[in-house]
Amino acid sequence: MEEEVQRTDSHFARNLGLALAFALLVCVIAVAYTTVALPGCAGCHFKVSGFEEQTSSTVHASAGTTCVDCHVASDHVLSRTKFGFYETYGMWVRFLDPTATDVTAVKDDRCLACHADVMDKTLEVRGLRIIHESCSAGRACVDCHSEVGHAAATSWSRIASMNDCTSCHRVQNISLECETCHTGKVEIERSSRPEFAVTHGPTWQQTHGMGQMGSCSVCHTEAKCGKCHGPGVPHAQNFILDHAEISQRDDAECLACHDNSFCYSCHLTDMPHPRTFVQSHSSTVNKDGDASCLRCHAESDCSTCHVKHVHPGGAVGNIPSPGRGD
Repeated sequence: MEEEVQRTDSHFARNLGLALAFALLVCVIAVAYTTVALPGCAGCHFKVSGFEEQTSSTVHASAGTTCVDCHVASDHVLSRTKFGFYETYGMWVRFLDPTATDVTAVKDDRCLACHADVMDKTLEVRGLRIIHESCSAGRACVDCHSEVGHAAATSWSRIASMNDCTSCHRVQNISLECETCHTGKVEIERSSRPEFAVTHGPTWQQTHGMGQMGSCSVCHTEAKCGKCHGPGVPHAQNFILDHAEISQRDDAECLACHDNSFCYSCHLTDMPHPRTFVQSHSSTVNKDGDASCLRCHAESDCSTCHVKHVHPGGAVGNIPSPGRGD
């Protein structure tokens, strides 16, 4: 009886081993076939309405560029096998989620395999001038060029944005004059892009604040915006140096956009100071110390009153709060 049980267990183990080996062989064959048969992407993606037409219309397609050339990390057999594995079990047999990895992402190395020369010169094309070596720092190629492979069929549409350019120009203190980047009419109609269309559309009075406010001053002047927003709008690059003076003007409208908490995050006290602040500021100093004042004021601002000015009775120091009778 015991020998019969052992034979049964042995038979089961052998059959299980054969089943597992067969399953593994099927997996290997499936991945190998998908890897060798690449690109098999068109089998699914070209069924999407408009995808084949848009893809076929690109310069990449006319140059004979294939899916593999961009979407597989390298021509190495391991990269192709990895891609084939995710295509088999993430796209054909949906056991995996290929979008949870960057396996299909277009890497910069693949772009630069053909376009490395753009990093060594100032490029002037389609109405724009750009120095890729500087402007691409910290960015991926597809951050600005996602549409080159599939045109309007690209689901993650992204092109170079003026907001991106101007924000970097400000940090690097590079000229914001139009001629710095624009050599002529830009071929791509950017005005139809979502952000510009919203901020400059027919209801721009209600929606223009939804854009990146730092980019407004590139085209708009205070004479245009100040009519509604008060002086200092749109904020210039060095506005932080001038905002104290501007905020004290009678026509200032700071609180139309900013609330007190916005100012408090830097000044650590209520800003703009209320008109009664001088009479009561000693309590603020006693609570927070001089450091909070000296974030904005020079010591001479304090000494003008607290040292040079002689109070009745010879008082020197904190200005008495109202009602103390000092």
